Amino acid sequence: MRSLFFWIPMTMALFVAWIMLTGSLSLGQLTLGFVLSFSLILLSTRLRPDQAYPRRIGAMIKLFFIVLKDIYLSNLYVMRLTLKARPDKQPVAGFVNIPLSLRDPHAIALLACIINYVPGTVWSGLTEKGYILRLHVFGLVSEEEWHHTVQQRYEPLLMEIFE
Repeated sequence: MRSLFFWIPMTMALFVAWIMLTGSLSLGQLTLGFVLSFSLILLSTRLRPDQAYPRRIGAMIKLFFIVLKDIYLSNLYVMRLTLKARPDKQPVAGFVNIPLSLRDPHAIALLACIINYVPGTVWSGLTEKGYILRLHVFGLVSEEEWHHTVQQRYEPLLMEIFE
């Protein structure tokens, strides 16, 4: 029963999406939307062998606001680099290799999403043996800054949430 509790938010999100797509609040549409969304979630549990059980709501909220701030500041930085770029002096782009301490697949997937959400950065790969993240950065100034960002800002919170 505990595993079904974690699927309630997804069921409700699909139910709300169904109602918004149909545009009807009739009893038939409400019933059909609930039955379809609950059935879809119930049937999809077999497709996910590893279940994620995130903990520490406070860490989730803190991570959310850190990522929101990073996205905002990165938007400003990339915009400034793009608008002030001269043909003779282009911004430097490069790859950075960062060793990760994360091992949980859900935490690594969320880190990939965070990195790709931040403008100017792209997740380029992850080695399976040493868990070394390869990151492409637009406007690369120093590799140490990116090591600090990933290892000190994101990883501890993700480990607190998932591990």
